[in-house]
Amino acid sequence: MSYKIIVPLIFIVVGISWLAFSNLSNANYFYPVNELPEMGDKLYEHGLRVKGRIVAGSIRKDPKPIRFTIKEEEAELEVRYVGEEPLPDLFKDRAEAVVDGKMAADGVFEAEHLQAKCSSKYESLPPEASEGQAYSAEYGDEKIAQSPNN
Repeated sequence: MSYKIIVPLIFIVVGISWLAFSNLSNANYFYPVNELPEMGDKLYEHGLRVKGRIVAGSIRKDPKPIRFTIKEEEAELEVRYVGEEPLPDLFKDRAEAVVDGKMAADGVFEAEHLQAKCSSKYESLPPEASEGQAYSAEYGDEKIAQSPNN
């Protein structure tokens, strides 16, 4: 084979390998709260990203640092936000949150970064809802009547 074919092929293979490796090594995996007990002592050894839904009524902004609880299935995790960034606008009860940080010796997760996702505004109607009513997770169990023009 000619060098005109082999050299470009080597560059292509090296380039594709480098792209694949760099993307896999920078993957931002997060652990749901309910998977943390399975980690045992590894939980305290390095930083983690943890995902869960903010428990209603658990946000305590005063005194600082801000504390709240996230939950996934039946597992709960208390979080202490020690980051410098302001809280996201979407940070509120029942919102989905992803926290970056480490587990402290007292069993409270110390988050240095906090992301909040908007909880789904539109979920399926509960069985007792009638036609023309919408259910919004943002308002808890409150049902909102919609006019036919909406």
